[in-house]
Amino acid sequence: MPKLVPAQGRSGREIDRIAQCILDDFQPAAIEEPQVVDVEAIFEFGLPGLGIEPDYQPLEQRGIQGYTDLENMVCVVSAELADDSTAAPYFRSTVAHEIGHAILHIPEYRRRRQKIISEQSSNDRIFHRLPDTEIPIYENPEWQAHRFAGGLLMPEAAVRKAISVYRDGRAALSTIFEVTPAFARSRLKGLNMRSRLKGLNMLN
Repeated sequence: MPKLVPAQGRSGREIDRIAQCILDDFQPAAIEEPQVVDVEAIFEFGLPGLGIEPDYQPLEQRGIQGYTDLENMVCVVSAELADDSTAAPYFRSTVAHEIGHAILHIPEYRRRRQKIISEQSSNDRIFHRLPDTEIPIYENPEWQAHRFAGGLLMPEAAVRKAISVYRDGRAALSTIFEVTPAFARSRLKGLNMRSRLKGLNMLN
């Protein structure tokens, strides 16, 4: 069972607002207009402004698609995934997920570590890792990063407009936002909007 370090508790709405602030800096039109977010630009040009180095590295042999290193302030995405043109939607969600870790968790975990060091808690470990099932969802860093990715790639206002404009089902949400159908379904579930799509062909 994977073990995680609990993060500061955040609601989905709070995380969406943080993602919207990032969009406001890089692609404000995407907040309300359905379109493909240039997530690579945010990754490559936004993270350095926070002191975090973005990088693409071969990760296939490690069996992962990305990771965020708080010690070295590095955010890494699989180079193999980046080079696979057939996996663009999955690549985009992976990049957005790692941006979420970088923005939500690197500053927080580094502050927490420094606090423990400054208090000289020699008998305590810097972080307590707990099984995934023991962490409330709102404190689970993986859930938070996934929610952030949804807010970044599929802002709520843009999703609502897409559903309104394409009610005849001529285009799928996954195509409009260039995400996987599974990602789009998860985003709608998080926004409590699944019922809005009954009878519509929006999730091809």
